[in-house]
Amino acid sequence: MNDQDSPSSSNSGYAKLIKSDKIKARIVIIGAGISGLTVANHLIDSNLDAISVTLISRAWPGDDGDVDYPYASPWAGAHWRSFTDDAREQQIERDTFHYLEQHGHKLDGVTKYSGLEYFSQDRANVATPWFKDLCPRFETLAKADLPKGVAKGFKFNTFTFNVPLYLKFLQKRLANDPSVTLIRDTVAHFPNGYNVVINCTGISAGRLDMRETGMYPIRGQASLVHCPGHAVTATYMIAAGLYRYAIPRGDGTVILGGTYGVNDYDREVREDTAQSILRDCKQTWPALKEAKVLEHYVAFRPARKGGLRLEEEWRNGQVVIHNYGHGPAGYQQSWGCAMRVVDMVERILAMTKAAKL
Repeated sequence: MNDQDSPSSSNSGYAKLIKSDKIKARIVIIGAGISGLTVANHLIDSNLDAISVTLISRAWPGDDGDVDYPYASPWAGAHWRSFTDDAREQQIERDTFHYLEQHGHKLDGVTKYSGLEYFSQDRANVATPWFKDLCPRFETLAKADLPKGVAKGFKFNTFTFNVPLYLKFLQKRLANDPSVTLIRDTVAHFPNGYNVVINCTGISAGRLDMRETGMYPIRGQASLVHCPGHAVTATYMIAAGLYRYAIPRGDGTVILGGTYGVNDYDREVREDTAQSILRDCKQTWPALKEAKVLEHYVAFRPARKGGLRLEEEWRNGQVVIHNYGHGPAGYQQSWGCAMRVVDMVERILAMTKAAKL
């Protein structure tokens, strides 16, 4: 990423960075993961006039070094594959899918793929997923089309994200917008001086807000491999808490996983797990037998007891919109949540304007 696209460093005075009599509303977003970046992008694409957007985060796309424990987004798979039973989250994910259908061709790192979803004999009674009428070319696979050991399967069109490319694309759009300021800093409390504060801090939400005690990590271990011949995004549900996936990034690399370690804080790669993932994926999807391993890694999904928090709150006379607790669904909920956040911002600013008349 070019230096001009990188966030500046600052310790204070965020709300003073953009000075203009034309600006009628100042909005600050805390957190530059997939949620914060998507909200910021949707704000600059909205119909809101005369706003400034400040995005503050300690970690940013493209940062070098080891896994930054609170910064989950750069390590995701990621693809659109819904697994929620919650009606609100289903609608959010439906809206994200529609957005990708309409705009995905303009988003760097987003690729349309055929999706496969397999279930073992232990999961053979699984119901047809709710998105059967949403994803194009959805079909239940015939037994003859299933790999050995797979009892049930579905096929459908969906999308994957080349996460490093996609996050940098979202950041670059913001860096090129004169109404946006990007700041690298650690935020210890909700900043003052803004009309709206948007909290997209993920697993760090409990550090920013002491009243939030429900955040916990879900450890995921995965492998990045090079295998241009694997051209479907696929998941295999083997048993409760045991599954495998193979998600192509559109550049010849594929993410293989995965694990689902609730409250597992171990940051070290487990070699036996890595070999198990490789073995299972190669057995299930034959094209992966030619895969060349590039790296193994561990990351932590930002989950929350009670699920997604997407709501507004008045705190000390200031509006805070919370958008965190997505767990493993951050990418597939990103645009749907951003739409709802922007709707809240529009309503709040309209109420504020009306109150001044």
